[in-house]
Amino acid sequence: MMVHKSTNGKINHKEENERMIRLDDAVDEPMDDDDEKDTLSSNHHHSLPEHHIPFSAAEQEDHKPWHFIISTKKYIHTTLTAVLALSLVLVLGIGQSSSSSRASSSAAATVADSTTTATGKIPWAPLPDFSQPISRVAFGSCMKEDMPMPFWDTLLEFHPDVTILGGDQVYTQEQDACSGQGNCTLLKQAYDQLNNHPSFQGAKQRLPMLGMLDDHDYGLNDCYADNPYKDIAKDLYFDFMDIPQDDERRFRDNEGLYTSYEWGSGDQILQLILLDTRYSRSEFLYDDEKWAYTPYGHDQDHGKQFLSPAQWEWFEQVLQRPANVRLILSTQQVLTQGEWGFEHWSLIPRELRKLVRLLKKYCKHVKNPSLPVLLSGDRHIGALYNDPALWDELYEVTASSWTHTIPDGWDPDGVKCSTYPNPAVDCIEQDPTRIGDWVGVNHFGMVDVDWQDRTVHLTLVRAETSHAYYVKQKWQYNTDAGQVLKSLSLDIP
Repeated sequence: MMVHKSTNGKINHKEENERMIRLDDAVDEPMDDDDEKDTLSSNHHHSLPEHHIPFSAAEQEDHKPWHFIISTKKYIHTTLTAVLALSLVLVLGIGQSSSSSRASSSAAATVADSTTTATGKIPWAPLPDFSQPISRVAFGSCMKEDMPMPFWDTLLEFHPDVTILGGDQVYTQEQDACSGQGNCTLLKQAYDQLNNHPSFQGAKQRLPMLGMLDDHDYGLNDCYADNPYKDIAKDLYFDFMDIPQDDERRFRDNEGLYTSYEWGSGDQILQLILLDTRYSRSEFLYDDEKWAYTPYGHDQDHGKQFLSPAQWEWFEQVLQRPANVRLILSTQQVLTQGEWGFEHWSLIPRELRKLVRLLKKYCKHVKNPSLPVLLSGDRHIGALYNDPALWDELYEVTASSWTHTIPDGWDPDGVKCSTYPNPAVDCIEQDPTRIGDWVGVNHFGMVDVDWQDRTVHLTLVRAETSHAYYVKQKWQYNTDAGQVLKSLSLDIP
């Protein structure tokens, strides 16, 4: 409580008594809303309201001691009320100010500075203006919702224009999130857990994101067209991504989530095509002896498909739109020869040839030449690929995974590694289409477009600090998050 002092610095008790008595009458007097606001404001500035007239000296002397005591109590009550109100205003103001300051001072802050909508959900960052060119696209796949996600901090430092969630955004504790469940409860819980992850909450309101489903998002490991839960999984994903209720993908009958986007104009158009390679895909041929998928023979793949007829028709249509750079996402790998029998396009050779044929036809068109780049995930490794036998100008970047890349490419029993002379060094899938070694640490992919130099730079970037190490009785910490692990530059036609 502030005590008023006289000009000589000593407490003037007579002035203070006068102030208490005046405040006593102010408490007893009925106030309308405007008066109440004025009184709070005057208490805040420690001065009397202008509409209260001080008592005369005679009137002050007529007040009895008991009246003074009551006045004092009421004064204390009024003052405390004003102080509490002022404190609440200050606390709210400081909270809002500090939150705004954190958000503007560091783009990498991801934990405590989230903004919620009226419904309590944190909004997604809006996509860039489609009329303007974009120059940086990030992408990745395979993200366990119950694991730490330091990669968001790394990614935020790069300020990508768009980030692609390239499949397996959630896993659940079960390999088959919907198996035996009519409503895919585990899958919904996984999305809820991801949505409540502090790092993800901070990133989703800063990074414009797009996504596509892979097998774990669709509820069953290695699933294909016969997946009975795929439509439930689609609806859950629509809700997770806050896809508008009038989006045409919500009204497709027996079709996947494929879609496309274009940014820019003139000779600076980037097209992004997201293929759905799960919803309508045929079952792969499985070799029980090899415990692996094996390609269909030339006389076996008739009627087998990666994409539905409707998606193929749509794909050919979007390839005819003007573009200078075309990024085509397939959640499953395309150009790899798949020595270890994982899921990839060459398991249905006819479909792979069709894909490459369409890309050649429209990307090498004389009137509208463009640079195609394939993006993929799923494998829990990172790598660059090119198959000259198919088309020497077509390159692929696999980025997998955000949170749990597997150094040896998934060989838990050492069966495949045991066939190599030096397993510690040579336990790498042999693939003539891969450019160099693969990446066996957590990472993400980046596509940088230099519109002035007419080049595209493809990189795989370390997602997080690798480890701490002990030197001279001190823990040292690597600062290699954001390190470029693989890179390749291509020319735009």
